[in-house]
This record gives sequence, structure tokens and C-alpha cells, in this order.
Amino acid sequence: MAETKNEALAAWMNDHQMSAAELAKAVNHAIRDLTGKAGSTSERTAFRWLSGENQWPQGRQRRALETVTGRTAGDLGFVPRGIGGPPHRRRTSQCTAVGSSARPPALPSPYPYL
Repeated sequence: MAETKNEALAAWMNDHQMSAAELAKAVNHAIRDLTGKAGSTSERTAFRWLSGENQWPQGRQRRALETVTGRTAGDLGFVPRGIGGPPHRRRTSQCTAVGSSARPPALPSPYPYL
């Protein structure tokens, strides 16, 4: 699937002269302030946001990003799952008749009294 780069987040980072590592660190601090527990956002996660590979961050990361930037996730170029992008095609299962020879033999029960 072709991802669309997150130009809005990249522009914000450029305007604030912030690297992916610095953004991840700021998000982790904001997560700690919001939840009381240290965040685990990595530089790689920030790169995934920028590349469009991850288009909707996890809830606490999203709230922390909004706290750090002062902008909503939508303003930062993120798109909620199920909105935007090509529709996903789900596989449909088809039941076909199979002869009894395709079934594995029944194993004897280890509990004969059941």
C-alpha cells in the first residue's frame, strides 16, 4: 500500500526546528505528564508518522502530540482509521463441499467416559 507522506507534521517540525528524535522525546515527556507513566515513543515511530506508514497514532501518543504541538491530530495531517485512503477489500470465504476423504480421522478421546 502506498503511503502519503505527512507534510503537515513535517512542516510543523521544520518550523520548530525539531528532529524526529526530539519529537519522540517531547511526546514521551507529555505522555508521562498526562498518564504518570513514561512513554515509549521512539525516533522510528516519529519516522513512521512522517512517512505516512502510521496515519493514526495510538490514543495517548495522539493526545501527547496535540499537547506538544498545540494542534489537533487532524491539523497535524493524521487521518483516523477507516477515513481516507483506498477502501480495504475483505476476503470472503466460500464454502465448498469436500469429500469425506479430506477430513482427518477422528482421534479417540483420552476420556472414554465422556
